[in-house]
Amino acid sequence: MLISGIDRARALRTPMTLAKDDVLRSIRSGAQAVKQDPSLRSSIRRERHR
Repeated sequence: MLISGIDRARALRTPMTLAKDDVLRSIRSGAQAVKQDPSLRSSIRRERHR
């Protein structure tokens, strides 16, 4: 499993962030889709506030 420096810093802060990093990764990979579909922005905002 490859972990970037930022993800490693998050993991060191709390083990719970490992699951959140998976969510953030999918959010980042969906960034292009968001530009084409503004309705996705609200669901991403909800994920970020969790």
